[in-house]
Amino acid sequence: MKRAICLLLCLLTVLALCACGSEKESGKPADMQSSLPATTASEEEAAESAEPVSDEAAAIQEAVQKALKLKNRPVSELYDAIGEPESEDAAPSCMGPGEDVNLYYDGFTVYTYKEGNEQTVVDAEINP
Repeated sequence: MKRAICLLLCLLTVLALCACGSEKESGKPADMQSSLPATTASEEEAAESAEPVSDEAAAIQEAVQKALKLKNRPVSELYDAIGEPESEDAAPSCMGPGEDVNLYYDGFTVYTYKEGNEQTVVDAEINP
């Protein structure tokens, strides 16, 4: 009798957990749905054109785009394209036996992977 009650409680728990995992039509979990109205592409373009981009911000965006075009290329090509970083740090990598090296520039960061004497560009992003 105790086993039957335990089995029934386990079954009810599983069913309750399954009910909590429902998704809406968009494929996002229910708690990830946005209550904000969706914007159209023309609204986003209008917002972008309304805010002038400073020369400094434009230069940073251009440098990040150059760095992104150099993904999986040697870091020496990055230095030729945008110059040396202001500073850098390194840590053991989870991608392999090498190191993850962060190159810090004014306003953005370039992420690289170094294994032995080879260092390649992985990603770049503008600093918040």
